[in-house]
Amino acid sequence: MKDKEAAVRKEIKGRAAVLIGMFGVAGTIFLVMLFPLWEGTGARITLLILLGLCIAGLVFGIIAYRNPIRFKRMFRNLKAEQNIQPRPVKKKPEYKFDTEYGFVSSLFNKPVSVSAGTSSADYVKKCTAFFQNMGDEQIDVLAEKAEDYRQEFYELSGGSGDGMPEELHGRDILDWIYPKTMWIEEEGKNGAIQFGIECDCKWEPEHGLAIVVHDSRIVHVGPWDGDLDK
Repeated sequence: MKDKEAAVRKEIKGRAAVLIGMFGVAGTIFLVMLFPLWEGTGARITLLILLGLCIAGLVFGIIAYRNPIRFKRMFRNLKAEQNIQPRPVKKKPEYKFDTEYGFVSSLFNKPVSVSAGTSSADYVKKCTAFFQNMGDEQIDVLAEKAEDYRQEFYELSGGSGDGMPEELHGRDILDWIYPKTMWIEEEGKNGAIQFGIECDCKWEPEHGLAIVVHDSRIVHVGPWDGDLDK
């Protein structure tokens, strides 16, 4: 609070000093002009009025300089007050169910749309909650299967011209996977969770990658062909 008041006081004194200088110079000019034009009644009256306004402005500037906080209301748009205002804190994305937009993946930090078909809202919530709250075991399975897919692709394609590191360790592979759409075709037996995540991936930009979950387990990480069967 004291810092804010000090900043406001300093800015008002700065503006008051400008007023003092401006009205002081203008008043001096009008005073100098007054003597040679003293005989001209009209000019004399005009200069006296202008000189009086300058003196009033000069007095106001001096008083405001000596008591800046008291004259705070006379000075608009103080930058010190604007800068002191706390900046709004950016909220982290909320992981909520939304069949149109989807959710922001807590693992990949990417937006994922949802295609739910005729599945109930409660079931879709269960599927998104599973993907958002996967345990370490399932995440490690995902990373391992993704790395196997990458190595298999390199063996079949005969090389890696994708600019990726030759060696990746543990979950590093996840940085090169970009989920796009969660496909939920139908509810599993007894409500078992099953869905597919269509993803782009760095090493196979043409066909991408699919993450298939069946019975609450990741069962496939590999080429995406639009089929969610195991």
